[in-house]
Amino acid sequence: PGDNTSTCDNLQCLDIDDMKKDMMNMETKIQNIKTYLQTQIKALQENEQELIKGISEQPDELDRIRRQPKVKKIPYNEIVPSPVKVLINSPFKCVEVQQLQEFLMTNKNRYGGWIL
Repeated sequence: PGDNTSTCDNLQCLDIDDMKKDMMNMETKIQNIKTYLQTQIKALQENEQELIKGISEQPDELDRIRRQPKVKKIPYNEIVPSPVKVLINSPFKCVEVQQLQEFLMTNKNRYGGWIL
């Protein structure tokens, strides 16, 4: 019975020692990662400063790079013609429509009529 407790104590000591070693290894690995990340961040900050300096020195270059629209902007009503104007100018309309249009043309803004 005495040997059994001493072997358990030895196993616990070995397990604790292994855990201590693992923890120490983990701490060194974390420290190495931190230093690596700090050097990478410092290098990126230096690159950023160089880029900012280059941009501030060449404002004309930015104007050249900015896109200039090649297609002239036109309003929507020029792209899509008004269906009212198409009806008014259409040669294919009945007599009643012609009379209504003549009435609206002679009485401007009457009953929300069209102004031509």
